[in-house]
Amino acid sequence: MRADNRIPWTPTEGKLVADVQKKWDELEQSEHSRELAIHEELKRQERLEQLAEIFQRKAKMRDAWLKDFRQLLLKVTFGYAFYTLIFYIGIYPRYFVKNISR
Repeated sequence: MRADNRIPWTPTEGKLVADVQKKWDELEQSEHSRELAIHEELKRQERLEQLAEIFQRKAKMRDAWLKDFRQLLLKVTFGYAFYTLIFYIGIYPRYFVKNISR
C-alpha cells in the first residue's frame, strides 16, 4: 500500500477485532442465559400441567363422592340414621355435635 502512496486503513473506535470478539462473547453469554431461562420456564410449565392433571383427577373423585353421598342422603330418613351417617363418614359440624350431645 505504501508503494501506491495509499494510507493504510485502520478501523474506527469500537470496530477493532478485539471489540468484535468482546461483543461476540457477550452475545454467546446472553444466548446461554436465555436458553437456561427458557429451559427453566418449560420445566415450570410441565410441573403446572402435572399439578393441573392431579387437581382434575381429585376433582372428579370428589364430584363422584359428593354425588354418591347426595344419593345416600336422599335414601336416608332425617333422624337418628342421618346423624349416624354423618358421624360414620367423618363430618362433624358443630351444630350436629352440640345438638346430639344434649
